[in-house]
Amino acid sequence: MKLADLGEQGVIELFKREFETLECASVLKSIGDDCAVIRLDGGDCLVVSIDTILQKTHIPREMTPEQIGIYAVNVVLSDIAAMGAEPLGLVFSTALPQDMNRDFAGSIAKGMAQAAAKHGTSIVGGDTQKAEEIAITGTAFGRVKEENLLLRSGAGVGDLICTTGEIGSAAAGFYCLTNKIDGYHGFIKRALEPRARLREGKILSKFASSCMDISDGLALSVHEIA
Repeated sequence: MKLADLGEQGVIELFKREFETLECASVLKSIGDDCAVIRLDGGDCLVVSIDTILQKTHIPREMTPEQIGIYAVNVVLSDIAAMGAEPLGLVFSTALPQDMNRDFAGSIAKGMAQAAAKHGTSIVGGDTQKAEEIAITGTAFGRVKEENLLLRSGAGVGDLICTTGEIGSAAAGFYCLTNKIDGYHGFIKRALEPRARLREGKILSKFASSCMDISDGLALSVHEIA
């Protein structure tokens, strides 16, 4: 059987079966949520997430280098937001082609720094590699009180389902880009510059029973929480 036959969830389960035996007492949540959760002293939790963007999959030709950097930061911070956490910092592994223009690479870095600063955090380290195409992997760290931690597993029968933002707007933007449809600048901007809703996440952490990032789609997310 090929990985394509398994699908994303099948691949996750393949690795999860092996990794579950490695858990320790301080790990509150491992694979299966938006972030891994590690208990700290004083009732705090450290949340950790990782995301990769690839040139062929996530970076259309219309995306500026600054937007590439913004995108890379916001997709991983969205997982921190889904846990109701406050970001502590990010590290990135950045793989770039050797023939890339110096200014283009610098603009990617500028976009990353600006996106991090906008959310009150910073990029504190990382790694650079040579590659045939752009590949950027970000790891984000956040902190939240255990009593305010949002997980996918807290929902119950009768809970109200709510979302932030305009569902489907990013997908509509990518559709417009792919099919050369003009005039929908708002949708296109949402596709090229996704938001990390950290403020909303911290507010929701005070009263929501469950939460998750819905970048994979509303239907799949509702099924996952249920």
